[in-house]
Amino acid sequence: LTLPIELSGAAPVAMDDRVELPKSEASIKIEVLHNDLEGPAPFGAGAVQIVSGPNFGTVQVNAVTNEVIYIRPTTSAPFFQARPRFVQFWYVAVDQAGNQSTPRRVWITLGRDRGITTR
Repeated sequence: LTLPIELSGAAPVAMDDRVELPKSEASIKIEVLHNDLEGPAPFGAGAVQIVSGPNFGTVQVNAVTNEVIYIRPTTSAPFFQARPRFVQFWYVAVDQAGNQSTPRRVWITLGRDRGITTR
């Protein structure tokens, strides 16, 4: 027996995401909505809103596809700092009725060179 469930007035439920950016790549597309649950209204264009940017690099949201693109800074950028192992940023998912999820985190593991071991 299957009963329909109606979520009247409920907000979308967003989930944390984890991805790895290989050292050989400068950017990565992240489909943050792939594991999120819509509220009573579906997600539409502009459903992803960044609420806190990354601590290293930048993010851009494609408002049509809702994909987030993380861009690692180049080593030639002014004031280049030591590269962290992990980067994080926060987003909310908003459905077409304006219902908003609680903020969720995206973790990005940055690939590194293998260290040279000396004896």
